[in-house]
Amino acid sequence: MKKIFKTLSLLLVLILVFTMSLTGCSKKQDPYKSDYTVGVLSTAIRTLSDSEFREYDLLKFIYAHAFSYSTAVSSFIPKDLEETLPTMFGDDANELFAKTAVAFGGTAVQDKTVGELTAVSTVEQSKLYVGDVLFTKNGDACAHYIYDKDGLVNLSAPLENVDTAAVLAALPQSEQFAVLRLTYAMEGKKTLVDEPLSDKNFTEAQKALVATAQSYLLRGDKLQYVSLKDGLNSGHYVGVKSPEDHTSDNYGPLQCSGFCYDVYYQALGFEIKYDGEKLNSSVTMRKYAEELGIQKHVMTCKNEADYTEEDKARISKELLDLLEPGDILLTSRVSGGHVLLYVGNGNIIHADGSSYSEKTYTEVYEPTVRQQRFVDYFLTEGGNGYLFAADTGRKVTELMVLRPLDVWNGEIPEATKNRMQNLSGVMAQKLSSHNISLTADVGEEITYTFELYNQNDKEITLAVCDVVSANSTYVSGAETVSGSTLSWQVTLPANTRKTVSYVVKVAEGAKRGDEVVSTGGLVGGVPVNCPAVVVGNTLSAAELQTLKDTITSYQPSENANGFAIVNDIYKQAFGWEAIFTETEFAEVYEGESGLLEQKAEMVKNKLRFWLELREDSGYRQMVAPNLYGGYGTKEGAFGSPVVMPAKQQQFVVGDIIIAKIFDEEHLYLYAGDGVLYDVMNGYKLDERNVRGRMEYFLNTDFAYAVLRPSLVH
Repeated sequence: MKKIFKTLSLLLVLILVFTMSLTGCSKKQDPYKSDYTVGVLSTAIRTLSDSEFREYDLLKFIYAHAFSYSTAVSSFIPKDLEETLPTMFGDDANELFAKTAVAFGGTAVQDKTVGELTAVSTVEQSKLYVGDVLFTKNGDACAHYIYDKDGLVNLSAPLENVDTAAVLAALPQSEQFAVLRLTYAMEGKKTLVDEPLSDKNFTEAQKALVATAQSYLLRGDKLQYVSLKDGLNSGHYVGVKSPEDHTSDNYGPLQCSGFCYDVYYQALGFEIKYDGEKLNSSVTMRKYAEELGIQKHVMTCKNEADYTEEDKARISKELLDLLEPGDILLTSRVSGGHVLLYVGNGNIIHADGSSYSEKTYTEVYEPTVRQQRFVDYFLTEGGNGYLFAADTGRKVTELMVLRPLDVWNGEIPEATKNRMQNLSGVMAQKLSSHNISLTADVGEEITYTFELYNQNDKEITLAVCDVVSANSTYVSGAETVSGSTLSWQVTLPANTRKTVSYVVKVAEGAKRGDEVVSTGGLVGGVPVNCPAVVVGNTLSAAELQTLKDTITSYQPSENANGFAIVNDIYKQAFGWEAIFTETEFAEVYEGESGLLEQKAEMVKNKLRFWLELREDSGYRQMVAPNLYGGYGTKEGAFGSPVVMPAKQQQFVVGDIIIAKIFDEEHLYLYAGDGVLYDVMNGYKLDERNVRGRMEYFLNTDFAYAVLRPSLVH
């Protein structure tokens, strides 16, 4: 009887274990396949598929965007992705690959072993995790993919559809393939947790803040971290633009503190101010938070040796219990500080990332707005804000928790309600065929395009509408036309992109200098617009080709230099006389009637200098819209100073770049295709392309301007 009882008991245990394994209750969810890890990686993959990044950079910044941690890629993967498999299977293969590889195979390595892995013939899609990277090699042909929730994404062409089943089916015939799970590389560096994200206990104001912060997150590389050199312009970059104002044609600057300020302003219409001064910097936040009544906690950090394990556990719990969605975390360090937004569920969203390199004159549009776990940043050794670190330059010396919601008593704006209800998980942007620096002639057509990217896993339908602006007339493209209102109903299946476009033309009565201001665009009830198009003379395709041919074949006369060369080229191309009546650089740049004039004012007991466009300059109307700026400028008649370098598509053949770095005079003529001619030192090809040259000027303390003679002829 006892034997029968034991047998039945054992059978019941086995049945219970089997049942638990089927239901997934036998053990805690795999953190590498958790809701959180899958969610942030999928968001990063989908957001950055819309970026300029490809191959290694795309892979690296996906992990930076998801975890504020790109070393998972840079420490394990060669910059040339085509070297990944040869390195992995070569004599120099290192343990780092063994740590991240989860499967490999192919005809050339079918009997090989790497670490504890043995070659396999196939890879099942059900066994792939979001974020896994698949490398394949067949002779000289290599392909690189990252796995998203619904299939593989090609790192070389992320917007193209990939037949995942076909790619996986072809693996047994490939020469080499491998699957690397880079989340394994983060073990011990970042805490991957499996708690689901939820906002069920959030207030409506907290939901509004989180939804707005996530909208900024979806802009990808369209926002760039900027560390301003002086205080003159620091207030300009906050409280101005919504997330949707930043597009692939209209990149925007952002700071960590400005980001938090902007989220409150855009989400709630709430400007965090004290006695009229914006709290849009770590300095003003620290100075006025207590008086404003938003300071909730201050922690002065000690050296690591001063904390016991019990101290660390107690402080960690206190902070996590204290934090509420919408709180602003302000850290001070020996080498500066940082400001982050807490969005609940143990998560922070912050603006971070490098921008301009003064050493190499290069600038990388990293995904500036990033999501990260609070414990990863503040409580995990190795995190940038690790509270219990030794006393180094990166050590946090003080942590403040601010709660601006305690002093807000307004109403949530209608646009924010619509963003929360309709645009969650949607990246929407409006682009113009005439981007931020291009003008349009009377009668010329302008095409506006709404790009919609549904990053959700469910189908949505969005109402899109726009209004035909002044100085233009409608031509075609709308689904429905009612007076000057244009509208569409757009159904977007899960994780798909669609566009809708319409065409207007510049009205006959428009005058030079007028603007076609298309500001009536709405997607799901949220304003989505692009910069105005200025009415002005443009060159035809034939005229641009004539000018290009003249520039590339031009042979200057002996001793010709500077603006005299520019005058001669335009005269040869079109017969235009004396584009520049003054041909000395100093006179055109900052002479009596030159482009720029120096201004000064006292800022915090220091005399600050800057340059502005001269109102009465003889060349003022020749300045290309928005192609004027530099750190030595101040907001002027042509809008804000251009902090990021202009992109190549903003230039047209014949544009003239004029700039000065201390006593070094720069003058270049654009020949198209990124090519510049240096006309200040004879006539020769510039060592940099137009993008590189504009990056160089970004680092100056003086101003640059781009002149377009066609605007006045």
